[in-house]
Amino acid sequence: MATITLKKVEQEVKKLKAKVRWLERAVVVPFDDEGLYKKSFIKKVLRRASENPRAFYEFTKPGDLLRRIQSMR
Repeated sequence: MATITLKKVEQEVKKLKAKVRWLERAVVVPFDDEGLYKKSFIKKVLRRASENPRAFYEFTKPGDLLRRIQSMR
């Protein structure tokens, strides 16, 4: 009888761990772990983006990225 109770407790602990992991992802992930970017980095990226707008791409379709990579060969 003790082994049955132990197995039930282990199953309940396993379920609770899964719920805690889910809650951690739901609550913790939306916050930025990295912090703020340096102002010099932001200025550099914005300057380069304005110098050559074709250097940045927005991939909206599943195959766009693959086609872009293949065209670079």
